Amino acid sequence: MRYIQKILILIFFTNLAYTDITDSCYTKMIQIMKPSYPRTNYQGYAEVKFNINKYGTVENVRIISSDCAIARDDDKNIIFKRCPFFKSNAVAAAKYLKFKPPVDSLGNACEIKGKTHKYKFSRFKIDGDDFLLREDIKKRTMDTNFYMNSDLASDSFMSNKQEANQGLPLEKPRK
Repeated sequence: MRYIQKILILIFFTNLAYTDITDSCYTKMIQIMKPSYPRTNYQGYAEVKFNINKYGTVENVRIISSDCAIARDDDKNIIFKRCPFFKSNAVAAAKYLKFKPPVDSLGNACEIKGKTHKYKFSRFKIDGDDFLLREDIKKRTMDTNFYMNSDLASDSFMSNKQEANQGLPLEKPRK
């Protein structure tokens, strides 16, 4: 009887140790596609969830959330609300994500389930997670140096200059 108990305990701890090793699956992103900007004046985020198969390709892409930046609160923090504008573009771009084939700590091929990625949809190139809203632009003075600031350069996915800069001149006026 003691012999059977020892074997069962040994099997239990061996299985426990084995599952801890095999549960860790690692990969690295090697390709990302920037989503096209939807036909909206809003800026915001969309978060997608997907699985990575043993070849490093993305499967079962689903949208988790889509939020629009609508205003700033009294502390100058962005206020977000749920919106549908970024969903389809984020899902379409996520289908083109590529990863190195995932491996576990023993070097065996594995799959990753429930990986997430957040896409930022911003009208202007700004470092960090902040957005430049219309109300921010209206509050600033009409200084021509403001318009030449590199933060206001339109992104490459914007096709219409008027839409991209929300009516602000892109070039310094000629004298």
